[in-house]
Amino acid sequence: MFARQGISVFMLAAACGFATSALAGEIEGTVTPVLPSVSLSVGGSQPAASYNVTLENTGTSSTLNAARLVGTTTVTGGSADAKAVFRSAAGATCVTTNAAGTSIDCSVGSLEFGSPKPFTVTFTSPTSGTKISFAWQAVFDNGTPPGNSNGNADTTDIGLDPIDTAKVVSDIPSNVAVTFFTGTGIATPTDPWVSILKAPSTAQAVTATVEEGVSLSQCSADLLDCRTTTMTIPSSFGVAGTRPFSQFLEVTLLRDASTIAKGAKIDSAVLYYKHDPNAAGLGDPIQSCTDLTLPKAGVPCEDRTQRTAYGRKSLPKSPVPAGFEGDWKFIIYLHDNGRITN
Repeated sequence: MFARQGISVFMLAAACGFATSALAGEIEGTVTPVLPSVSLSVGGSQPAASYNVTLENTGTSSTLNAARLVGTTTVTGGSADAKAVFRSAAGATCVTTNAAGTSIDCSVGSLEFGSPKPFTVTFTSPTSGTKISFAWQAVFDNGTPPGNSNGNADTTDIGLDPIDTAKVVSDIPSNVAVTFFTGTGIATPTDPWVSILKAPSTAQAVTATVEEGVSLSQCSADLLDCRTTTMTIPSSFGVAGTRPFSQFLEVTLLRDASTIAKGAKIDSAVLYYKHDPNAAGLGDPIQSCTDLTLPKAGVPCEDRTQRTAYGRKSLPKSPVPAGFEGDWKFIIYLHDNGRITN
């Protein structure tokens, strides 16, 4: 109760333009977005929005024994219930201080002069809105801000990209698995190619962009067009040639029935991959994960036991999820990024 009231009072004071100068102390915080914007959440797709934070002792000698950052997210331009909820932190101990999960109190312990402490806080992207605003303040005691032990205060924004049938952007925070997809996660005649990316938890935070396109090359006579999914993720995942698959990037590709030729068989479908999206051609056919040396650097594999050609109708003995009638599904595992074409 008191923490929530304190944070709201600080925000009101900051909005009036006198909080920072009146409450300046011996601690200074800087907060910057990891990405300038991330995609909105939709259904099971929950992109992450992260901030890099640094707390610094600006005094001349004393060690600050309880250095903290407190703050609250709000969403601009969204529905009444749109919120960016705290998800994780790396490098600090953070707890939520309100029922909505949008206010946090992050501690880095003692803070010596000349030894700044960086950390990262991550929030889940809301389902609507144009930006996330993170109103924050640096604090160096255990009390409730505002007070005489507080440092600077500010608000840092991250933009929100609308749902896009061909692109999705997210942070992948350290030690947190993230799932996100293009469009609404279901292939339709108006969005006939959907990419679902599952990124496992890793020690190092990275960013990810998944972007789709239509290739001018002819993929297969079984298909009415040729689709691509390009992943841009500056990292690698998993140990090459080992199991389980959950340590690697998992990409699920969904192709709508409207793009599949009449009489086509999924068994004859070929998926292509090239590590350099700008290289000429379709790339190399993706091999089966029955090759136990895969996936490895620059060479993904497909779990062909999970290839699915959904029936044209949902029947009691052969049910089909709504929206998947006649569609195809493929699941690929990757050690690193690149472009997949089908």
